[in-house]
Amino acid sequence: GHPSRGHTAAALFATLTLGATAQTTVVIPCAADNTFYLDLTGQTSNGSGGTFFSGFNGVGIKTRALLRFDVAAAVPAGASIVSARLTVESQQSQYALPLNLTAHRVLQAWGEGASVGVSGGGFGAQAQAGDATWLHASYPTTFWTTPGGDFAAPSFVMPSQAFGLSNSIEGPETVPDVQFWLDNPAQNFGWILISDESLVVGPTARKFTSRNAGAGTRPTLTVNY
Repeated sequence: GHPSRGHTAAALFATLTLGATAQTTVVIPCAADNTFYLDLTGQTSNGSGGTFFSGFNGVGIKTRALLRFDVAAAVPAGASIVSARLTVESQQSQYALPLNLTAHRVLQAWGEGASVGVSGGGFGAQAQAGDATWLHASYPTTFWTTPGGDFAAPSFVMPSQAFGLSNSIEGPETVPDVQFWLDNPAQNFGWILISDESLVVGPTARKFTSRNAGAGTRPTLTVNY
């Protein structure tokens, strides 16, 4: 026989509800990463090394990491971001305790040149064309407005382990930036990851696997929409 009108309506409602709650997950690879070092002459960077750093290195020099993910290439325009999770892998750290990294949305385009930091990247190399440095968004011609990078207030705090994978909390804090980058791809300049720079207990830098690494877990951004 024919289904009753009530059953048809219930089936339609179930279909609409299913469509409204279904989500798609994409894992977005890192499009660019760089480490720059507190160098008042703006000459040191690590654009193409297999690692990136955040924290104080072995001789007490402050390092900061830049990461960018091409959200608009992986998520359809107009989508609504439900959640996002940043994942990085620490290969090494002389600071054994958990350490918070603060992520800020970067406000200016920056570059990733051909520099490869020495001593596994913990010490910068001579900046190459297009590299981000403490003074430059893109060496040698484009400067940050503020030395150390131009970035917004903290978006989220990411707990990091001395060794292995660390993930940002998959809560609401990551969503506004990712949604902003989807809706305004020309203003997607990624995040800067800054370690707790109030710690003065010796080397705190984490050595993370970069997108240029031959092995290991490269940075990823997992997005649900």
